[in-house]
Amino acid sequence: MNKPTPSVEQNEEWRVPGMTLVSGVAIGKAFFLGTSPLQIHELTLPQEEVEHEIHRYYKALNRSKSDIVALEQEVQGKQGQQEISSILQAHLEIIKDPILTEEVVNTIRKDRKNAEYVFSSVMGKIEESLTAVQGASLAVDRVQDIHDISNRVIGHLCCQHKSSLGDADQNIIVFSQELNPSEVASANPSYIRGFVSLVGAPTSHTAIVSRAKNIPYLANFSHENWERIQEYSGKLVLIDGIRGEIIFNPKSKTLENCYKQKTKAYSIKSYPQASPHAIVSSHAASLEELRMLSEFFPQTSIGLFRSEFLAIAEDRLPTEEEQAVVYKSLALFPERVSVLRLFDFGEDKLCPGQDPIQERSIRYLLKNSQMLDDQLRAILAASALGPLKILIPGTADVIEIIEVKRRLENVRRSFTKDHNIENIVWGSMIEIPSAVLMIDEILQECDFISIGTNDLMQYTLGNNRERVLPYYLDNPLHPSVMRMIRHVVSNAKQHDIYTSICGEAAANLSLTPFFLGLGVQELSVAMPAIVELREKIASLNLSNCVEHTEKLLRARTCAEVQALLS
Repeated sequence: MNKPTPSVEQNEEWRVPGMTLVSGVAIGKAFFLGTSPLQIHELTLPQEEVEHEIHRYYKALNRSKSDIVALEQEVQGKQGQQEISSILQAHLEIIKDPILTEEVVNTIRKDRKNAEYVFSSVMGKIEESLTAVQGASLAVDRVQDIHDISNRVIGHLCCQHKSSLGDADQNIIVFSQELNPSEVASANPSYIRGFVSLVGAPTSHTAIVSRAKNIPYLANFSHENWERIQEYSGKLVLIDGIRGEIIFNPKSKTLENCYKQKTKAYSIKSYPQASPHAIVSSHAASLEELRMLSEFFPQTSIGLFRSEFLAIAEDRLPTEEEQAVVYKSLALFPERVSVLRLFDFGEDKLCPGQDPIQERSIRYLLKNSQMLDDQLRAILAASALGPLKILIPGTADVIEIIEVKRRLENVRRSFTKDHNIENIVWGSMIEIPSAVLMIDEILQECDFISIGTNDLMQYTLGNNRERVLPYYLDNPLHPSVMRMIRHVVSNAKQHDIYTSICGEAAANLSLTPFFLGLGVQELSVAMPAIVELREKIASLNLSNCVEHTEKLLRARTCAEVQALLS
């Protein structure tokens, strides 16, 4: 028997399950972002109007560029600046693409069609071709960006735009069938308290921006529930990203519990900083984030400093001297030795001023040797003040580690005074299946390793970051991923090599017992996740974790793993 559709007039509490893309708790009124597609009509123009139409297209392009530049300026110095800037820069690169512009202009001239129709057709073909490319991460990751840019340019051509989330003046939870990265980037966190969408993926650009701004985000609801949800426009709604549900018309007791959760989450300094089972460390990507970490988490170490965001945030490569200033702060950071990842440029994090990247991570650096040498020189200068752990990203073969070490030795010889490279501790990201299979050889060249769960899951399961996939193909609980992690950790223990986990899975509290049961020594997460993770670790019994992990590793499907976890 079907449950009756809830009625707004009943004012009864209604809980709707969804998938947590960004954890957190938030309260506000439900606000539905317009999702109606722009109406585009095909028009044939008189010959004398063609040049005017081309001018109109260029005008829309320039306005779109101005929008993105203004949005970049708006986020300067604010939380999540690095992540947001990198995505907006990717949007600018697409808009500036001369091949795209030439095709649109030539088609307007040849076919005498209106600009919005031609641009929509060209972008639609690009989306189709990218969607058809299954093996290219660059192609698939750009589909949502292409869609976002299309809406922006066509909106200017049609003089139609969605409501701006930057203009909100009351606490709201934003609902939309599908959210674009630039929409989330424009949100004012003082009033935009949460996001809810019909579809979404944890590692999509939209989720990355929302996470960078520390705004809770839930997605992937049933179509039946989504139809009912739209009855609640303007009603009070609570996002519970910890339990993975949204609550309409929350009762007083529910709101009271919510406020308790939020209060506990901000009681940062009073919370125990250490655990006997595993260390919790933090990500960082700028001097500002280092200052925030020192203020709010004074006993927390840097588990991953993402150096590429120094370039992405400024839209240029930092000089050797500018890098050295930041790296010296890392070397002097009081809690344990900081982990500095070498520039990790790739399809989703383009190097400013460079052509579209064919190689990625360490292979890109080895191909651009001057860039690598400059970074190594800055690291050597900083290491005179204290030790640094250097993490090599995207390692596919042990020869890459050996080559980076060789280049560091060459750089050391170029200094006028001797620099002690004993302050350099070498590590490798394990995020590609080939690295998992060659782990013994890699461990012989490393002092520590960090398992990057996002890319490891993507490359192991052959998925991509933007498409909504069957749950078993977009799931860190997949038995193959869990067994790969077990293989790496087990071999690292045999070699007495320190092991950490970074990526979304590190902050997934349901996986914490699994990581501890394997013997992982450190979990590196974003700052908003530190308190909950420490609390979870402190509550666990290590013997029970080991027993629990053995059961998980015998599971054959994601469903079996999920059943054991629940």
